[in-house]
Amino acid sequence: MSELEKIVDKESQISNKNSGAVSPQQMAFSQFYSVLPKKIKNCMASTTAGWVAYTPIMAPIEYFHAGMDWDEVGVARLCAGFGHLIGLPPYQKVREYLGRIFDIGENNKWKQRIVNAVSFVPTQPPTYTLMLYMAGASLDEMKYAIPAGLGVVIATSPLFTPFMEFWRKKVWKMKPTYKANQELV
Repeated sequence: MSELEKIVDKESQISNKNSGAVSPQQMAFSQFYSVLPKKIKNCMASTTAGWVAYTPIMAPIEYFHAGMDWDEVGVARLCAGFGHLIGLPPYQKVREYLGRIFDIGENNKWKQRIVNAVSFVPTQPPTYTLMLYMAGASLDEMKYAIPAGLGVVIATSPLFTPFMEFWRKKVWKMKPTYKANQELV
């Protein structure tokens, strides 16, 4: 290959990179995301965000604070995928409902934080109780894990919500829940 052909080939590669050419992996993910119906995609985005964010936080609480065995903690964390599947969509609906009532928007951070924290109260305890029950936790273990779990979820909601918005936008290619014009999606 002559020197000129090498330069032309290199320029062509740079041009392809800058023109938005996609790899086969990017194409496969793009096709996967575009095929999923919006409701399933929304549910999966919330579920996976919750599982990724709360597994490393809740496992030590279950083991050290509640006194669960590592086997129970492992099963509880696996059940967390199911728990987030049934618990986070209602959380999202409560959050959206309260957001409409209190006129929450992207620029209203304090109202967002309060709504995000309060939205966990009706949804987290029943879901977490079911997860712990499925994992084989005793009532004595549950009486420590459930209040601690609710406290952690409420305390971390200011961090979880931006993470979930990031996760929805970057990983699942979805619009954020709060729009700049103060409407909810």
